[in-house]
Amino acid sequence: MAVGAQSGLQCTVVVLIFTCLVCQALGYGVDPSLEVNFLEAIALKSSTATGIRQVPGYISEEPAYELEGTDRNLQIPEEFFAKTKTLLGSSKDFTILATAKQQNRNAGSIVTISVGRTSVNKVHDPSFVRNDQRFMELFMSTRSQEIRFYYTHKDKVMMERFDADLVPNRWTRVALSISGTHVRLFVDCKELASRYIPQPNLVIDNPEMGAWVGQRSPDKTYYKGDLQSVRLIAMPQGFLSQCPSLDRSCPTCGQFQDMVDGIQELEGRIRSLEHQLFSAETRIEKLQQCPCAKTCEVNGVIYENEEVWQDGCSQCSCNSGKPTCGPLKCPEVYCKNPVHEHGQCCPSCKRNCTSSGASYGHMEEYQERRSRGPVQICTTYKCMDGVATSKSSTRVDSACTAPDCGGAPSFNVPGHCCKFCQGMDYCSLGNTCEHPKECVNLQTTYTCQCPMGYTETDGVCVDINECADVNHHCNEGTSCVNTLGDYQCDCLPGYSRLTDTMCEQINECETNQHICHKKATCEDTDGSYRCVCQADHAGDGKSCTAVCQEPCLNGGMCIKPGQCSCPEGFTGTQCETDLDECATGSHDCQDNSICINLPGNYHCQCEPGYQYIDSVGCLDVNECQTENTCDSTRLCNNLPGSYECLCLPSGRCSSDCVVKKQHYNHGTSWEDSQCQTCTCMAGVITCKAKECDCSSRLSESEAYCCPQCSASSQCLHQESALVVYNDGDRWKYNCQKCTCQAGTIKCTAPACPAPNCLETYTPVGECCPRCRVHNACDRVSLAVEGSTSMSSCDNQGALYLHNQWWFLEDDQCTECICRNGHICCWYNIACNM
Repeated sequence: MAVGAQSGLQCTVVVLIFTCLVCQALGYGVDPSLEVNFLEAIALKSSTATGIRQVPGYISEEPAYELEGTDRNLQIPEEFFAKTKTLLGSSKDFTILATAKQQNRNAGSIVTISVGRTSVNKVHDPSFVRNDQRFMELFMSTRSQEIRFYYTHKDKVMMERFDADLVPNRWTRVALSISGTHVRLFVDCKELASRYIPQPNLVIDNPEMGAWVGQRSPDKTYYKGDLQSVRLIAMPQGFLSQCPSLDRSCPTCGQFQDMVDGIQELEGRIRSLEHQLFSAETRIEKLQQCPCAKTCEVNGVIYENEEVWQDGCSQCSCNSGKPTCGPLKCPEVYCKNPVHEHGQCCPSCKRNCTSSGASYGHMEEYQERRSRGPVQICTTYKCMDGVATSKSSTRVDSACTAPDCGGAPSFNVPGHCCKFCQGMDYCSLGNTCEHPKECVNLQTTYTCQCPMGYTETDGVCVDINECADVNHHCNEGTSCVNTLGDYQCDCLPGYSRLTDTMCEQINECETNQHICHKKATCEDTDGSYRCVCQADHAGDGKSCTAVCQEPCLNGGMCIKPGQCSCPEGFTGTQCETDLDECATGSHDCQDNSICINLPGNYHCQCEPGYQYIDSVGCLDVNECQTENTCDSTRLCNNLPGSYECLCLPSGRCSSDCVVKKQHYNHGTSWEDSQCQTCTCMAGVITCKAKECDCSSRLSESEAYCCPQCSASSQCLHQESALVVYNDGDRWKYNCQKCTCQAGTIKCTAPACPAPNCLETYTPVGECCPRCRVHNACDRVSLAVEGSTSMSSCDNQGALYLHNQWWFLEDDQCTECICRNGHICCWYNIACNM
């Protein structure tokens, strides 16, 4: 190789390394030419379009918009869509960003690229085929607590689903970053998921495609709530523009693919240098630490992905950057006694020996009978690699005894000097066969063979799994179950036996073999049944609870349709009204205490001058023994709930008050640091809370002592503007413990154990999820149990993997799941809540 070419290669690799390190070290700004601001694209429509208006946003630097109703069509203009198509078609890395405040129980599209539906008249034309295929979409749902990403791969719509803890009516920052075949989801600057997906199609060549904000095409999946900063950024790690503090230590998969393409052009030169370019080796070593690299390094040698090599007597392969090794696969040998030569990994066969037309294998012994005059001699030979070696010789009449054949004829066998009886039962004379092997008589001896249903491996009988063979005889309604040496056909759940290989379906609803709730209807299904709760009830059918159209608040439970059972301390049709126990006298506060009403409860507080003692109540505090403010010229006299300062009989006394060596004159008043107004009267200080005048502007110190004058210090109930909480108040809402803190509601979710199942639901009146049982779906699972290759499902052009679930497009109350190529759907009870 020329010196100039070598220098050029070194410079190219150094530039690649330097570029990556610089990108890692510096912050990422956004070039306007690499960004599409979708909200800017629809900003001109905000003043004239219906269902959209400008509102305050999460950040003050950008406008935010509220999207309401379904009478809107927020399609971005053609010039913005043209830029979107150009950016997607020219980059392997892009990020979709959005800052959203979605309404409760809404499921809608943030931004969509799809083929728009045509007019209603065409839809009613029988010859018209509607095409509303999505090319790409970011979908968000506070109803099912999920974020979805739809994309196109090889003309099929694919979907990735991410579970997310989305709080309704609260700003949430979402960043979905695509890099080659790698997708990462960030929610509020925390990485929620990272996974590999099929390569998305990024070239938009359909002229009927368009882009929409807050909806999928003109009339589907409307997003309801506020949106701000909805952008497409076509550059690596675009999520850093939303969350600049996130980690950027490794190059993206898209960057890696670009670098691999460049390195492949230099592959011939790199191989000729025998990997001696130190800078290139350093770069490859760094790339190996990233999840996108696919080569393997073993003992200083680089192996390509899926490359196979031999290491001693092991065979190794490179699988996505991880070397795996196993025993070397040897060719099958066809001899009785294969040998392992020193230095060889696989066994081999030695030469056979031939005698009197018969062939004997290596290490095999045989006999020859020869005459020496009138004497018959029996010689034993052993074959060693084609050479027969004599081991011993003896007279035939000494070595053999005349067999007692019981009248049956005797015969000679090649390789043996002695005669044998025809039809001899050698197994009955004693054998060494171990279970499950069976003894089988041969011509001159016996052998141990594996019975039917077993195969012999290394001298051991191994059971054959007949159920793995599609030609077993188990028919419809049965499940093949393998047994030792055999198999049996068990009836599937919901079936009864007809024959050994066939079962018939049971109608559990007619035979009353179901466990449906009394408020549910039993419906027979193939091999099972399902329970459907009646109207105004919700549940899995085996447990049905009443549903109130107006939800019960403050922990209330719906006991009948439209009737709430309120917890203690609340009243009203929805349990929306706090019961003032202090005003109604339904409290049990004892003497010397004051009743203080709380949301759903009350508190008994001792009056001033009294102290609460367990099991006793509020007892008078003897201020004369603890603290009093009497001047030294006066005598302290305790009173119920208070005290007084008496003059000594000896002379004059002062009416001042003394607190921590500080004197206050009789009749003076002042404000202390605890927002109280105190007065000195005849040596006794009395304090009461500062009176607040909220009609005038307060100073900073007055605002501190009068938080009730600040609107921000109060909180409205989540679902009722009639209920107002002051700062520090506590209440329960939807199983959460909530507190009003400086005008902000802080709620803590209940601690629920994680359910060990695929789908869950939360019954009405309960706080923790339960496992949802779907017998029909489980029956599909039993039929494919043990399969190592689970098939995917194609539903309306979208591809779903095994055990992946989704909502139906036009029915957000129906959930479906893919079970090995079969789609099973059920009604989502959350729609009744």
